[in-house]
Amino acid sequence: MKIDIRATHSDLTARTYAEIRDLILTRALRPGEKVTAEGLSQRFGVSRTTVKTALDQLAVEGLVDVRPQVGTFIRGLTARDVRSIWEARAMIESFAARQGVALAGPQRRAELRHLVAEMAPLVEGDEYRPADYERNVALDRRFHQLIVETAENPYLVGMYRRLSMLVHIVDFQSRRGLRRASQGLEEHRAIAEAYAREDAEAASATLTRHIERSRSVVLQAMAKLGDVL
Repeated sequence: MKIDIRATHSDLTARTYAEIRDLILTRALRPGEKVTAEGLSQRFGVSRTTVKTALDQLAVEGLVDVRPQVGTFIRGLTARDVRSIWEARAMIESFAARQGVALAGPQRRAELRHLVAEMAPLVEGDEYRPADYERNVALDRRFHQLIVETAENPYLVGMYRRLSMLVHIVDFQSRRGLRRASQGLEEHRAIAEAYAREDAEAASATLTRHIERSRSVVLQAMAKLGDVL
């Protein structure tokens, strides 16, 4: 995909970063694959300097590995990575829920309920409908992002956004057909209801169980799909 070269340099860099990031998140660029500034600049029709700036940002975010004198490679995620990512998730999200239940206003509580309502038709039996899988991943990501936003702590949100990109990779790749979707939906509903009645302990406890169960499902999928996502 070519990027509009009429944009400003900062816009070009941001767009190039976003395009490469999305290829990584969806694994159109595979783990371990070597990428070059020259190859990507030809692919997107931008300068190598623009691509290099985007790759530097992706390296900071842990999405690519830069090996001096060797090259830049798409970073894979191991089972050990998943355990660490999910531990960090649990700490951030459970803390955010305890703080956020009292701080969330009617608009955010309503959005949580609305997200659950949008997820419900995507469940077919005990799994998500294959045609709607990507939509569900997006809704799930927004639901958990919103939980963190309710804590009204911009530094916490910044930390979580970086983490959530790694979560997105794992969700997108590993959980199709293994999600126990009906249980996940009920957990989301219980969290939204805890927010509605301002029950911080229930929201935090349910969220922690939800994340722990999710980790188990992901690790189960990795055992079938391979050691690296």
